[in-house]
Amino acid sequence: MDLQTYYEGFTSQNLIFRRLSYTDLPSWREFYVDNPSLVYLNIDTTRPIDVMAKAWIDAQVERYERNEFGQLAVVLKENNQLIGTRGFKYCTLNGERVLESAGSFKRKYWRQGYGTESLKRVLKYIFEHHPVDKIIGRTHHQNIASIKNLEVVGYQPVTTCIIEDRLTVVQQLTREHWKNHQKQSLVTLSE
Repeated sequence: MDLQTYYEGFTSQNLIFRRLSYTDLPSWREFYVDNPSLVYLNIDTTRPIDVMAKAWIDAQVERYERNEFGQLAVVLKENNQLIGTRGFKYCTLNGERVLESAGSFKRKYWRQGYGTESLKRVLKYIFEHHPVDKIIGRTHHQNIASIKNLEVVGYQPVTTCIIEDRLTVVQQLTREHWKNHQKQSLVTLSE
């Protein structure tokens, strides 16, 4: 699969999407400071912040090198500040290899619409550039903000199950439902 256009990045109204790099490490450390959402990520939070931040970027760089998507840096256009990450990774669900969308944002950028804007933009990219029929989202059952973020753009619940020892809500967005949701959004905007 050719992911060159994904890795070259793209933009939305307020955001720039580009590859994460190790030069982002000092800024990405901020994500781990006083962040109550870390419990939802299934990571070892007893590690030093520098170690957690580097491990996150390592995972994305390794995915880039394997040509398997990975999360992109989400940067504000107005000041070039790294505010979070958003993108895709492959996972296995019920024995099937599927593409999962994921995103994480620094706490000070929560509830400003960036999560929704970034999710809409990466979904537009994936459905317009790749023959993907569905995208899933796996969310800790208590992470209500992330569950609602997926619902806002059209994801529908599939199941709740145990994944990696956590009760997880699985939602999916099919290409067809995404197209219909786009049409409905345009009708709502024009009313």
